[in-house]
Formats: sequence, C-alpha cells, structure tokens
Amino acid sequence: WNWARNTARRRWSWWVLTIDQLKERIPLPDAARRLGIAGFPDGPGKMCSPIRQGDDNPSFSIWQGDKGLVWTDHGTKESGDQITLIEKVRGVSPKEAIRMMREWAGDLAPVPMRKDGKPQPRIVKVYDYMDAEGKLRHQTLRYEPKMFRQRRPAAEGERAGNKQASRDREGNWWIWSLSGITPVLYRLPQLLAKPEGMVFIFEGEKDADEAAAADAKILATTCPMGACKWKNEYTQTLARRRVLICPDRDKAGQDHALGVAKALRDKGACQVRLVRWELLWPTAPMDGKLDFYDWMQVWRKSA
Repeated sequence: WNWARNTARRRWSWWVLTIDQLKERIPLPDAARRLGIAGFPDGPGKMCSPIRQGDDNPSFSIWQGDKGLVWTDHGTKESGDQITLIEKVRGVSPKEAIRMMREWAGDLAPVPMRKDGKPQPRIVKVYDYMDAEGKLRHQTLRYEPKMFRQRRPAAEGERAGNKQASRDREGNWWIWSLSGITPVLYRLPQLLAKPEGMVFIFEGEKDADEAAAADAKILATTCPMGACKWKNEYTQTLARRRVLICPDRDKAGQDHALGVAKALRDKGACQVRLVRWELLWPTAPMDGKLDFYDWMQVWRKSA
C-alpha cells in the first residue's frame, strides 16, 4: 500500500503542469483561436476588443510581457493573459479557465485544491546552495502557485529559534529557516574556482541558471530570498573582484542593485557595473517587470 501511495504521489507531481508551463504550451494567440476570436494577431499588435461590444476603433492591444504575450483593453483599462482572456470571453471562474487550459494542453490530471478553493502549492524546483567545500548548506524551494521557502539540513531534535527539525518522506531532516547558519551565495564553488573571473549577480536562481546554461564561462550567482537581502558576508566573499549586476526591471530590483553595488564598492573594493535595460533591450515593453530570463527567451527566438 505504501509503495502504491508513493508511486501515485510521484505520478501526480509529474503530470500536473505549472501555470507557466501551461502558458508556454498554449500561447495567447492559440488560446484566442480556441475561443473563436477571429483576427487575433500572432504577435504584438492591435484589434477591436473581443471582450466588449461596440469597439469600432481598435483599442485592444497585444504586447510582449515579462512571461509572454499579454493583452490590454484600453476601453476598460483591463489587462491579462490567456487565463483572464478565457474568463472574460466565456464568463467563467479562474479555476474553470485553468481547467480549460489544461484540457487544451492535454494535462488532465486533477489539480489539488486547498479548503479555501485555491490551488495547493507544490514544489516545482529546488535550488541547492553549496558551501566552499561543495557541501549542501541550504536550499531555496520554488512552488506553484509562485512562492518560495528556505530550508537547511538538520539533525533529529535540532532547533533554531522557534523552528524544530522535521523529517521528509525520504527520511531527511530539515529546519525550514536559515536561522542559525550563515547563508552563502548561489553557485559559490564555481565562483571560488575562478577568482580572477568577473562575477554576474542576478536577482534569482532562475536567471543565474539561465546565464550559466547559456555560457559556461559566466560566473553567475544570486543571494537567497530575493531583492534587498544582501549580507556583508556576500560582500566579503566577492571582495576586490569585478562584478556585473543584472537586476530585475522594477523598483525593488533597481533598489536592490544600487544597494548591492554600493556595498561592493564601499566595503568590498570591487569594480562594479550595472546592466542598463534601455541598452540591453531597447525594444522591450515600457510597462511591467522584466528580468534576464525574459530577455534570453526573446533573444533565442530572434537568433
């Protein structure tokens, strides 16, 4: 029975696509065609609104957002993606719109729901933070719907503040907090292996992995827990090195980048440069958050 239950759990997590994966499989133009919307452009453009009557002057825009094409109805001041377009055109709930997307994508596994009707968060990616000796120091876990949690290896009975170690299904003990340890930079062993190389600091593990995958020579890193979580220990790790900071294009990202740059320059004696989005991606949409991963996806399509 336990074997069958564990196998069912593995199958459950394998077949249920994340929202981002659904959007990749069913892009906005594809969703529009499935809804019977005629004349929907395959890329950025304008058309008469499909969600309200009487729009004789095209005021419905399709533009490149941070995670793919999105739409804006300038008459109602509403914006959205594939899921919200389904809601508006069919008059259904977000849950039913997602179910329709899953049906179109061939992803028919049931989505586990919480008692409040929202999807049950599930782990979609685990990022390992290794210390200088290559030993696991802590992890960042990404969930869908999007959220993040931190944990670190522990021993049975260990405590850190009000957190007590708990055991997972594989028998490993974790404390779900970084209290009691000094966190490290992401991909630290790679940074230390090339002390003369330029370090590229991103805002998030996804961007760092994307850069490293694009070019093995790039020494990509980030700090745990996102923007505005930079510590003095990270500055000392990178002391006197050349650093390029690539922040997300939003206020939190820009503030984080400026704070990191000041710490590295004033306390770490580093040579620091910041990516300017208007130079890196001059044709990017003016509104909305963007990050390095978004730029890479557009660059790959145009290459």
